[in-house]
Amino acid sequence: MKIGTKVALYHLTIGCVTLLSIYVLVLLVWVKNYDVLEQKDVRENMHRTSYAFKAELASLSSQVGDWAPWDDLYSFAQNPAGSDFVEKNLKDAAMANLRVDTVVVTNPAGKIIFAKSINLERKSEIPVPADMERHFQPQQPFMEKLQGDQAVSGILFIDNQPVMVAVQRIFKSDGTGESTGVLAFLHTIDQALLDDFSNRVQAPVHIKTDYQILETERGASGEAVPWQIIVDAKNKEIIRAYVPVKDL
Repeated sequence: MKIGTKVALYHLTIGCVTLLSIYVLVLLVWVKNYDVLEQKDVRENMHRTSYAFKAELASLSSQVGDWAPWDDLYSFAQNPAGSDFVEKNLKDAAMANLRVDTVVVTNPAGKIIFAKSINLERKSEIPVPADMERHFQPQQPFMEKLQGDQAVSGILFIDNQPVMVAVQRIFKSDGTGESTGVLAFLHTIDQALLDDFSNRVQAPVHIKTDYQILETERGASGEAVPWQIIVDAKNKEIIRAYVPVKDL
């Protein structure tokens, strides 16, 4: 074998060994780190989604807190038939501006004296969900939590649809007088709201009503971890983060 051929083979062997070494290093270091970075990105998206969700709920709670202590609403709850409160304050466009698709007013006994639902996108009235009344009975756990002028907020399933809800007792504008009922603002978690979350987070956001998909992990302290990251069983390249949300 000629010297030139030996040198070429030697260089080729060295090159192949070098490339193989680089490939192994990439597998051991870069790919592993890339997976860590991807999981970190998923966690950040999850936290941003959770923040957006809580911010939307806080906004709803703030709005019901602005409306519940109001003389006009206080009088309306006492005598809804003799009031023009709805005509003045709860037109379709006004509710849409509030990002509230359902308003409910009950008397102190939990009987609904007024309820109205709209389609937020079309800004037009639609039928109120049929099973609305049972959710606002005084014996409901979240209704029992209403103390003074403090709002209670969270999620309800109404007609098998997840709905953000904020409720607060109705008082006079100065906070005095005996409560004449309860005010509730609702915002359905529909595709439009999920698309809004997706745009804010820059990642797909969905909601699943099958709680069995989650097997809550336990941290080192033994407490339940409030989220879970799962690699998709069908497509290993997809990582999903789940944040369980309890209903009221």
